[in-house]
Amino acid sequence: MAELTLYEDEIAEIAARLDLRDPNREALSTINAAVSEYFDVEERQSPFEAVVDSATGVGKTYILAGAMELSQVPMASGILSSSHLAGRFSKRPGITSLLVTRKAFLGR
Repeated sequence: MAELTLYEDEIAEIAARLDLRDPNREALSTINAAVSEYFDVEERQSPFEAVVDSATGVGKTYILAGAMELSQVPMASGILSSSHLAGRFSKRPGITSLLVTRKAFLGR
């Protein structure tokens, strides 16, 4: 079994680029550790599924954006290949997530 593969430098760059708050940066590090535990330490195969359980208004959109950027790190590529974020209590979870993400990252 291998050790955890943590992308601390890459996470720091992503956090700076997205202006992540400390709790969101910690969430991204936790996602990194969970994925590495699954693939590197336990040597399990795809698919990997996880839930980020966080309260309303804490920046789930930014956590997801950070995770998607982390998936572009060459060594992590192919591990974090698909993500979906939806508010469980929203009346229109898919549309709400799309609109919040579009506004946050595209300005529209």
